[in-house]
Amino acid sequence: MKNKVLWTAWVGLAAAWFGGVAPSIEAQPAGEEKAAAVLPLGDMRNARCIRCVVRKDADRDFAIMIRGQIGEGGAPLKVKRPDGTVVLEAALPAGTHEAHTVKVPKDGRTGEYVILIATRDGKDSFSGPLTDLPKEVYVMSYWIQSAPARFFTRARGDQPESVTLTPHKSRGKIETPDGKALAETSKGEALTAPVGAEGVWISSPARYVDAASSLVLALTPEAWFAPGEAAATMKP
Repeated sequence: MKNKVLWTAWVGLAAAWFGGVAPSIEAQPAGEEKAAAVLPLGDMRNARCIRCVVRKDADRDFAIMIRGQIGEGGAPLKVKRPDGTVVLEAALPAGTHEAHTVKVPKDGRTGEYVILIATRDGKDSFSGPLTDLPKEVYVMSYWIQSAPARFFTRARGDQPESVTLTPHKSRGKIETPDGKALAETSKGEALTAPVGAEGVWISSPARYVDAASSLVLALTPEAWFAPGEAAATMKP
């Protein structure tokens, strides 16, 4: 009975996203592989979604690459432009995926695109990078980690900012690129540190990480960029 209730709830979520039955997609070759790292999941302040913002500098196709586990019922995916236009909707199939690729066709435009995937704690886990574009960030405020994770972030402008986050009942660290600890906890206390243009690394094995405000996270300094306000606050 419990499984039936969970299934019904998830189908309802997919229907709410897609306005009906979610379209199916097929696995395609992912192309050249990159080293994978744990992605932040299920932002509890954004409908439990991954909010991934990418920047496309030329009018071209790009690929969303699903590597990881998707639980029973699958997961709904949307790709939007900052003006809210939906450029792609798909139903990601349940299962373990090494290279399930969704092609986002070129649309005569460049700029930022927002990828939104609804995920469930304990059922879904993804590794990144999520796309084949060089600029890719995750705008998250209260996220889930399926395994120990490490993310880069920096000030969005020229002026230093302050970062505050709490790893739930676990270790956590904010450190400079050369390894100097700016804030550290072994028990899950709140961490606060200044962040400038050189950036910092945030690392923790915590299942849940709660930031005082949304952070722009990346897997590498090279992938980081500051998305526009519309993309950074996009809802599903």
